[in-house]
Amino acid sequence: MTDASPAPPTVEARDVEKVYADGASAVAAVRGVSLVLRRGEMVAVVGPSGSGKSTFLSCLAGLERPTSGSVRVLGHDLATAGARTLALLRRERIGFVFQAYNLVSSLTAQENVELPLRLAGGRTSARSAASAALAQVGLLEQADRRPAELSGGQQQRVAIARALAVRPDVVFADEPTGALDTASGSGVLHLLRGLAEEGGSVLLVTHDVVGAATADRVLVLRDGSAVAELRAPIPELVLAALDGARQTS
Repeated sequence: MTDASPAPPTVEARDVEKVYADGASAVAAVRGVSLVLRRGEMVAVVGPSGSGKSTFLSCLAGLERPTSGSVRVLGHDLATAGARTLALLRRERIGFVFQAYNLVSSLTAQENVELPLRLAGGRTSARSAASAALAQVGLLEQADRRPAELSGGQQQRVAIARALAVRPDVVFADEPTGALDTASGSGVLHLLRGLAEEGGSVLLVTHDVVGAATADRVLVLRDGSAVAELRAPIPELVLAALDGARQTS
């Protein structure tokens, strides 16, 4: 009996490098890192501060252009895709979750979640999809509240609802639990894990050892390079890998 074929990739990064030049000097933030993220999979990227993990995520998400290497997202080469294609990908097939939430302070939770859906067209469908997403994260009763009236954990769940509302194929999450307490952070990770289990893909950058261990794989970066990859990780193994990266960085 043969094993099932692997799920198709949503993100393929090959030998990605990112160099920031400042006059005569140059700093390599990412050094030849490769990664394949598949449907139904959650992958965490960890490393000491300054290891390049957030820059790597930004390159894979199309938020920054790599200096060299290639990135394909949902079959599209980001280096050759046109502006319209990239805009459609970000609006309709990719979700973003950041530590800063990036909510519009003058809009309610409902309106914040509706915003990307309205940009894609369809006011009626935007309202129903936003309500469903808020219900999924347990915030339907707070739909009419503005960000200032919500706790940090609730604001992050609104941000996740906004990402989930478009039913994305892949979610890029950069330190989504960094500003949250343990209980709120656990809830956020549970939501992201659920997205992967439903057939989506999640790329998670985090300092949280326990959070990283909820992923299927953990990629460890040090000084911009990949130094280890953990499969079926547990917190103790993630902590040991991080300690090793810190001691040699």
